[in-house]
Amino acid sequence: MSSGDREATRYARTIEGSWSEFLQQPVVLSPRDWELICQWHAKRIPLELIREAIDAAAERRDRRGSPPTGLSYIAPAVEEAWTVVRQGRLSPQPPADAEAAGRRGREAWRVCLAAQRAGSALQRLLVELLGRAEAGDPASELDRRLDSELPGAVPAALWDEADAQMRTALAPFRGRMAAETYEATLQRGAIERVRDRLGLVRLATQAAEE
Repeated sequence: MSSGDREATRYARTIEGSWSEFLQQPVVLSPRDWELICQWHAKRIPLELIREAIDAAAERRDRRGSPPTGLSYIAPAVEEAWTVVRQGRLSPQPPADAEAAGRRGREAWRVCLAAQRAGSALQRLLVELLGRAEAGDPASELDRRLDSELPGAVPAALWDEADAQMRTALAPFRGRMAAETYEATLQRGAIERVRDRLGLVRLATQAAEE
C-alpha cells in the first residue's frame, strides 16, 4: 500500500470512528457516506473541520433528538466551514430562498437542454422532465428520474470519463468497501460528475440520507 493509500485509509477510518462515537454505536458506511468521504479527501478538507461539524451535530442532537445516521447530516456544515476557511469569510452566507433556488435550477437545466442535439436521448429526457417541472411534479422526483436515466442518455465517452475518474477516486478506499457498496458508490459518484459537467444542478436539496 502506498503512502497515499495509507493516508486515505486513515482519513476514512478517523471519520468512521468519530461518527460511530457520535452515534454511540458501530456504523456501516453507505455509498453516500463513501462518496462524501471521497469528495472531502479529494478537496483536502482537514479532519479537524469534520470533527467540529460532528461535535456541532451532537449539540443539535441533544436539543432536537436523534438525527439521521448518514454523513449527509453534517455535509452542509463541513462544506460551509471549508468555504469559510478557503475564502476567509467571517460569517456564513444566508440560505437561499427555496423557490428562487428552484427557478435557478430549472433555468440551468434549460441551458443544458439548449446545448443538446435535437432528437438526442438527453434532449428528449430534459424536455420531458422540464415539462413535468412546469406541471408541478416534486423536485425530488425529477432529480430521481434524471439520476436513473442519465447513464443511458449521455454520450458513452462522457459516462466512461466520469466512471474512470470515480474509480481513481475510490481506489484508496477500495479495500474497505464491500463489493455492493463499491458499485453503488461508483455509480452515484459518476452520476454526480456527469451532472456537474453538464450543469444539471439538483432541483431539490438532498437532506435525507439514502
